[in-house]
Amino acid sequence: MSSLLVCFTRGMDLRRIQEQTTPYINDLLKSFPWAKISTIPTPELTQTIFTGQYPHEHGMWEVELKSDPNLLAKNKIVDKIPDFLTTSFQCLIHLATKSFDLAAIPPWRRRRFEVSRYKYFRKPLDEFFKLQKVLSIFDIIGTGKFIHLWTNKYNDMNKLLTNLCSYNHELEWLDLYFLDQLQHWYLDDGVKIRKFYRGVDQFVEKLYKECQNNNVSLMLLSDHGMEPVKGSIDIKSKLEKLEISSEEYTYFIEAPVARFWFHTDRARSEIVSMLSSIEHGGVQSYEDLQEYNIKFPDSRYGEFYFRTDPGYIIFPHDFYQPLANLYLGLTDWQQRSRVLNPKHRGYHGYPPNNESEKGFMILLDDSFKATKQEVEIIDVAPTVLELLGYEKPDYMKGACVFTN
Repeated sequence: MSSLLVCFTRGMDLRRIQEQTTPYINDLLKSFPWAKISTIPTPELTQTIFTGQYPHEHGMWEVELKSDPNLLAKNKIVDKIPDFLTTSFQCLIHLATKSFDLAAIPPWRRRRFEVSRYKYFRKPLDEFFKLQKVLSIFDIIGTGKFIHLWTNKYNDMNKLLTNLCSYNHELEWLDLYFLDQLQHWYLDDGVKIRKFYRGVDQFVEKLYKECQNNNVSLMLLSDHGMEPVKGSIDIKSKLEKLEISSEEYTYFIEAPVARFWFHTDRARSEIVSMLSSIEHGGVQSYEDLQEYNIKFPDSRYGEFYFRTDPGYIIFPHDFYQPLANLYLGLTDWQQRSRVLNPKHRGYHGYPPNNESEKGFMILLDDSFKATKQEVEIIDVAPTVLELLGYEKPDYMKGACVFTN
């Protein structure tokens, strides 16, 4: 192929692609080669997709525990200020500069971590990988031969059409993030969700016609689906009841998973026992993650993990701060429902055998066929490279999904 446009519709769920809701995409699945993707249930999907490597290989795993034991003690003046005030101040800094990540985590806990998250990196994606000193498909294709467009605004979707199908790029990557966010906050509203899916369906139809007019090949990609949330678990209150000093353990809590590092045997024994007794979830060690192809050599990214069952989340978590929640709900209509209820309505990040972790990719070229019915998320990068005529590097263990 001389040029390829990848439309990355984050969070589009195969189970919600139906003839009445998404008639165009539904027809594409019947007419062109496609494969279901088994997704690794971690927030590092962006890094995994663009590097073609598992998380333990690319090493960009959100937070990593620093090795300095002096960071465990609450011995700074800022630590004497209530967490609510310090996190409120951090959220104001983030609002003003967009440079403060993980603002809802208080300073005494945040400084224990090395942070390598892309979400609030305000520069082009290829620069993020260069900063992390990790090779990506952008390095292989080369500067000036690709463009990466990103939006998290549903209403801005159609505006991007004027910037696509250029003869100046071999790869155009269009990242539509908003559907993921909309399902987080409106998955319990079937009427609205069908409307949002219908809008994406109509956009894909326009996009494909534009590609045909400009002799550009189109691939439609989704990284995962979305599971309706039916319950929540308050791990923070359970930790407080144990009355174990914060110097004895460290934690990082996302909606579907909580990670723990233990600094005393007592903390490990009591907290793992408490976590194991919780309904709708289970405890895994970092060694247990090998079944997901996450093979860390040590516990620096988490010694034990508590992962919720599909449909359950942990709340409160380390991305929730009451004032920030109110601000986001009042200023962004896509998150308006969080004003009255700060708990997500839909989520993903569950074990990869769950249907919410199944993505897909469709190549809109009937001269090709899919090599397998189900592939892995690490197969995306080799597929893009080989379709454009590049050999995949040896460190990529995935394979091209389509062949002619």
